[in-house]
Amino acid sequence: MIVYLAGARWDAVAGTDRHLAEAIGRHEPVLWVDPPMSWIGRRRRGVVAHRLGTVAPGVTRLHTIGPPGVTRFGIRSVARLLVRRQVRRVLRETGERPRAVVLSSPEPLLPGWRGTTRIYYATDDFIAGAGLLGFSRRYAERVQAANLAAADHVLAVSQTLVEELGRDGRPVELMPNGCRPEAYLPTPASPRPFEVDLPGPVAGLVGQLNERLDLGLLEAVADEGHSLLLVGPRYEQDAGTRRRLDALVARSTVRWVGRQPVERLPEFLAAMDVGLTPYTDTAFNRASFPLKTLEYLAAGLPVVSTDLPSARWLATEHIDLASDQDKFAALLRARFGEHRTPELVAARRAVARRHSWDARAEQLLRLVP
Repeated sequence: MIVYLAGARWDAVAGTDRHLAEAIGRHEPVLWVDPPMSWIGRRRRGVVAHRLGTVAPGVTRLHTIGPPGVTRFGIRSVARLLVRRQVRRVLRETGERPRAVVLSSPEPLLPGWRGTTRIYYATDDFIAGAGLLGFSRRYAERVQAANLAAADHVLAVSQTLVEELGRDGRPVELMPNGCRPEAYLPTPASPRPFEVDLPGPVAGLVGQLNERLDLGLLEAVADEGHSLLLVGPRYEQDAGTRRRLDALVARSTVRWVGRQPVERLPEFLAAMDVGLTPYTDTAFNRASFPLKTLEYLAAGLPVVSTDLPSARWLATEHIDLASDQDKFAALLRARFGEHRTPELVAARRAVARRHSWDARAEQLLRLVP
């Protein structure tokens, strides 16, 4: 069994952790460990402590419980102790001995695990994004140092993070995000989402709407009268960002359909002509590897992205890079004018196939004796 100490709950927006755990589960049994929920939140949501349930083939989910204020300084250490106890209790009751513990959470949960392979997977620059994630930079630095010291192997989602985490000579292996190309293949019977009544061509964005996005780029797309489809939840914190998002989604040429089940994502991708990855130029974003870029390619779409190192690393003619609003808009216009041939669709999907989640799972499992 592989114990996966995740950075997000299973039923959150499907991201790196969930996709990777599902892929590992096709090779090895996985115990997915949710971050702790407070006792109060547990009662409100009807969650049963220590409850196990199968959530995907080969993947069992464990709900963990902590005291109220589990994200507050001082209570975090109590919550971590309780998480370890709950995981070990389940392992004793099931008679399982983990082959490896994989940590992608921005909490110091690797220390204390002995007698098994410990893998730290840095899916984001938690230090650069400390404020966005709700804790101090100093705390993030301390946590990262503890996890790195306890890890037998360190993986990082981007080359930028590889270089950052390996500054002291520590070996760090690149393991970027992946995709499931077969999941995004539309068929003639694929329904058009009833929520989307935009005239074509349509530019689309999949993912969370928050301060990480360059709203100026999305506003520029709408200013030119292009149809814009936004698929994902809103998690903005800044009042100014909230006002701009409110104004954007109120435009007649924009459709925001909110968070959608991952199973419906191919429907919405099939309604798009170009996929957008419009991120702000921050240290946190430069170290990231947006899932959406590979998902667009898996659906056969061209991509217009801000000039992220991860997009450059993919090194494909099917991703256009822009560093300002004028260039971003010009690249989008050019892609709209492109004839979408079966050969182009196949070429984009071929790029995505080289970055499958199954390949990522196999890379990780090679580290486990």
